[in-house]
Amino acid sequence: MVSPFSGVFIDRWERRRILVRVPLLRAVVAALLPVAAAIGTDSLSFYLVVLVVLSANRFFLSTLSAVLPQLVPEDDLLVANSVSSTGGSVANVLGFTVGAVLANLVGGTRAALLAAVAFAISAATARRVPVHRGLLPSRAPLLDEAKEVLAQMLEGLRAVRRDHRVAYGLSAIIAVQLLVGVISAVLAHAVLVTLGLEVGAVSVLLGVLGIGIGVGVVVVPWAGRWIRHDFLVVIGFVIAAAGVFSAAGGTVARSRLGVATFVIGISYAFAKIPVDTIVQEEMADALRGRAFAAYDMVFNIARVTGVGLTAIGYASSASTPGLIATVGVLYLAAAAAFTAWERWLRGVGYQPRTLELLQPGEYVTVRAYAGGRADEEPRALVVGGHELPIEQIDWRAVVEEGGRRARVFVVRVEGLRVRLAIREGDEFGWVVEKVTQLGRN
Repeated sequence: MVSPFSGVFIDRWERRRILVRVPLLRAVVAALLPVAAAIGTDSLSFYLVVLVVLSANRFFLSTLSAVLPQLVPEDDLLVANSVSSTGGSVANVLGFTVGAVLANLVGGTRAALLAAVAFAISAATARRVPVHRGLLPSRAPLLDEAKEVLAQMLEGLRAVRRDHRVAYGLSAIIAVQLLVGVISAVLAHAVLVTLGLEVGAVSVLLGVLGIGIGVGVVVVPWAGRWIRHDFLVVIGFVIAAAGVFSAAGGTVARSRLGVATFVIGISYAFAKIPVDTIVQEEMADALRGRAFAAYDMVFNIARVTGVGLTAIGYASSASTPGLIATVGVLYLAAAAAFTAWERWLRGVGYQPRTLELLQPGEYVTVRAYAGGRADEEPRALVVGGHELPIEQIDWRAVVEEGGRRARVFVVRVEGLRVRLAIREGDEFGWVVEKVTQLGRN
């Protein structure tokens, strides 16, 4: 519930400071967990410490997703998301496993001290990330900023609603997380209750899940060379259905649960990586923080809802084989529904909202003609994953700005006149300086 509001501040603050200060806050608070536990694990202080450590992650991850397009060319976003988003999920699974082992050795609250050290290392690493915010808005009085938060939130929601691909991606990730929540709870119940195994067996399943995600990280960028990002999501639902059905029928067996978990890990990568890329491609940088904050909120609420639905199912005397079969059917139904939606997107000849994406301060990819005049003749802009041909070059120059040379072009694209510049030594590339609609001053 905090995530949408964090996105507004991500879009207002210098993002490298967020990447540094949030882990530092978590390091300090995590180190206090043993003290809070000594007061009492049912005390307000204990729940407050846990809430801060966990909820701050929403702020941190939304910022990471928002800055990633500044760090890599747009054509490489799918690969970058493979390493960043899904690689983070693998690290998360490994963290659960290490935490389970340490909890058995020294106790859960003392194990939190290792997390505090890891958070501090994260902060130190983030200081080296070359993140540039672009055009920062001027600060207003607190009350005015509070009103602006609500206004910008509504603006971000309207932008998401207008974009069919983002709506497709967010709906897909909601369905994925809902079903992942259900099957995760079912697998945990099967290990702990049906098979009567210890918590360590759940950690083994988490390790298998991490291996599956790792395989998906490798396969998805390769598949993305030939398959539309939107359709990779559909493939993910089909893979998940195959994995779930491999554990359905007959008695519950640990080996079949392991196979199902591995395949579900692969399917998760097929959904998460393309959806991350779709949202990054479609949203302008000025709105990207709010978009990923909303994404993060529905992402986690959907998974928690899935776990809750499983609890209701078991409370209603549902059986583990029956729930597994039901999840498999739901994965197939989702695959059919999103196949139809993806075909509709292709049928309407979807194009990006150029005017919304080409905002002053936005960094874009510029493709140039090959040959001796490549530096002088840009031929296309890449926006929202689409290549937009440059129809005409109205003006070109090399200028001095603040003691630095800059190459400047004024070009016509999709009924717009766009001023582009790239400054000497600027590692972020081409930036949009001004956009006007043709026929207007």
